[in-house]
Amino acid sequence: GELIEADDVVCNADFPYAMKELVNEAKVRGRYTPERIDSMKYSCSCLVFYWGVTGTYESLSTHNFVISSDYDANLRSIFDGSEIRQPSIYLHIPSQTEPDMAPAGQSAFYALLPISELGTAQYEWNEQTVKLYRDKVLDALSALPELEHLRENIVMERMFTPEDFEREFHAYRGATFGLQPTLRQSNHWRPQAKAKHCEGLYFTGSSTHPGAGVPIVMQSGKICAEELMRDEEGTL
Repeated sequence: GELIEADDVVCNADFPYAMKELVNEAKVRGRYTPERIDSMKYSCSCLVFYWGVTGTYESLSTHNFVISSDYDANLRSIFDGSEIRQPSIYLHIPSQTEPDMAPAGQSAFYALLPISELGTAQYEWNEQTVKLYRDKVLDALSALPELEHLRENIVMERMFTPEDFEREFHAYRGATFGLQPTLRQSNHWRPQAKAKHCEGLYFTGSSTHPGAGVPIVMQSGKICAEELMRDEEGTL
């Protein structure tokens, strides 16, 4: 409830969320009306499982990829919202290179599958949906060397669903990587670092120019800082 006045504000909340929930004046929103925000194209979301697992697995790498045998169908399902029959999975085992990430004789697993964002998904996120995809992940991973007993070896579990991405990080519709990098949502068509209709307001993050991914988002922060400094120099 505290009001803090500032000459400049840098907003690193997800741009679509910020425009719908944090910016209240239509003239400041400009073309990014609530209707336009809803009609824009969004990236996939992710379902993530964090597992503490008994045992160590020398035959597995720190980074492991299980690619769907029908990758085209996998991608279609992600973006049309239908049930993903055979997901692609990224398995990260940080304890392979950093043993302190897990107790002795155990491993830390991070299993991620790309999945539909909340506005696209044709199913609800409930216990049944989580179980469906958890079973698919475990079935796929159990085929890897040394993981045939993965189900029984899980001793700790935490999961992160698209709803968690929306609730915890205000990722709009749970879209983990913000706006899709389509032609009309890239470069000068993508939300920019400097607000066009409000002096002193700046944006950064995966839904702004130049796009998503850690290195690229760091560039968005650099661009944002440069815009702000350029404006500050102009007022001296």
